[in-house]
Amino acid sequence: MRLLWFTLNSSYSHSSLALPLTHVACRYVSGWEWDGVEARIMDSPAQVARELERKKPDVCCAVLYLFNLRATLDCLQRLKWLCPDCLVVVGGPECLGNGARELMDTCPFIDHVVRGEAEACLPMLLEAIGNEEDDLSTVPGLLWRGEEGQVMDNGPADVYEAWAEAPPPEESPFFQMDKPFVAIETSRGCPCGCTFCTSGHSPVRLKSLEKVEQELNLLRKGGVREVRLLDRTFNAGGGAWEDGRLSRPVQLLQLFRNCFPDMRFHLEMHPHLLTADIRKELQQALPGQLHIEAGIQSLNERTLKAVGRLGSPQSAIDGLRFLCAQPQLVAHADLLAGLPEQRWQDIVEDAMTLLEIGPGEIQLETLKILKGTPLERQAGDFGLIYSHFPPYDVMRTPWLSSEDFCQVERLSRLLDQYANATALHAAFLAAIRQNRRFLTELLAFLQERKALEMAAAPDLKHRFHLLAEAFGTHYEAAADALAKSWMGLAYSPDALPTHHRPQLDRLPQEAVCLEGEAASAQSPHAHVWRLDLSGGSLYYIYNRANAAHRAAAVFAEGRTQQP
Repeated sequence: MRLLWFTLNSSYSHSSLALPLTHVACRYVSGWEWDGVEARIMDSPAQVARELERKKPDVCCAVLYLFNLRATLDCLQRLKWLCPDCLVVVGGPECLGNGARELMDTCPFIDHVVRGEAEACLPMLLEAIGNEEDDLSTVPGLLWRGEEGQVMDNGPADVYEAWAEAPPPEESPFFQMDKPFVAIETSRGCPCGCTFCTSGHSPVRLKSLEKVEQELNLLRKGGVREVRLLDRTFNAGGGAWEDGRLSRPVQLLQLFRNCFPDMRFHLEMHPHLLTADIRKELQQALPGQLHIEAGIQSLNERTLKAVGRLGSPQSAIDGLRFLCAQPQLVAHADLLAGLPEQRWQDIVEDAMTLLEIGPGEIQLETLKILKGTPLERQAGDFGLIYSHFPPYDVMRTPWLSSEDFCQVERLSRLLDQYANATALHAAFLAAIRQNRRFLTELLAFLQERKALEMAAAPDLKHRFHLLAEAFGTHYEAAADALAKSWMGLAYSPDALPTHHRPQLDRLPQEAVCLEGEAASAQSPHAHVWRLDLSGGSLYYIYNRANAAHRAAAVFAEGRTQQP
């Protein structure tokens, strides 16, 4: 029989572990030929359905996420019309909680829904289908249709107990090594109790260090250099053991540093759980090897208590400050808006606090009430009004009006388009550190000019001009940083939006090269522009022949200036 796995991703860069994980879990189930079709959510459902039909599947499996739910169901319904005898099986996060029953009730083209981890259920389901058995009641976590079309529910799903010892998914022919990055798991579950998370208080299972090393060696052999760990909280379980053994997070970090220095790792960490041994190891990290996503979510103590999040605001601030103080790390921070007990001013204060600390990026997102989470069951008690269609975003709470949520969207765009933009980052932070209320000043300024109403950002040069106008004459250090960034990008000095007036000049004999190729200044095609700043002068070497979109080099008369 033919099993077809249908994957609908958000972009080419993304890939799903679901197919290779399930394929290796079903390795002992005989009589099945596996195939896969991968598409993107912007692809034509009609064309995707015809490609699925062309494979002539007996069973078609798909994983449902909130970002691909509607498009995947559209394709599967079309397939069912084209191939009525094909069994449609779905699973994934959208099938948690009441999601599984809702899908069976509203989508008659779905034959089976797998609730929970597919590796624990699908092997038994395929055995039953292959043997033409009518009784599916022993398959854990399965919803299916009885003889008269009624929905049968086998109850809660089992976890896949053999996950940690199973063959690595990289051994499956369906594992894709040719993506810009790949995802792996070194653990499943999370001991933290955040009520908005699908993994809150879920059983924790760990892969051995030997298994992790085996997987990373397979990835390296396949040419992979960018790895994203799907572990919910990488640094859970920190702290040395009583017998002196290093904690698991430290052992993993040492493995990355000592055995895989040519690979880059993206990790999610809870700043509250940065124990002394983890901090010591992070200080020894190779430059640029670790990209750390620090989950802050909120710095309001009442809010943290309401959602069961571990730690205090001060411990989270302390942990994030440590991460941002490590120049060898790339640290980003996340905030959520719409949590219980959270007001608009709380969100603004949290954003300003994070900006003062200075992570490379700050992501502000609206809370989503995900299927199967405790917060989904508690939403009514808290008075949370949210969309019951993807992405399940909160729209109003007793503490935030619907207009407040419009402001949240604008603030999120401001952070993404100005604070997170590499070219504007230094200038933006300089203004915040001079006056933390600059954030709300800029929000009002950009809102007045309707520059935040659309998700698409104004082009970068336009944002330079808007930011310079917002600085005016009150933010000298920020204007200096903005001028340096403009000149560094080799934009026209004559169009510099700040008050500075660059001058064509000669490079002083005693000038010191701060960055770029010092020899480029000797080229007959080079132009030297002097930028006078409050702390001295910088000299920018423009040479379109070898640096079309940046300054070829930056010099200073002394070492007091930074490029």
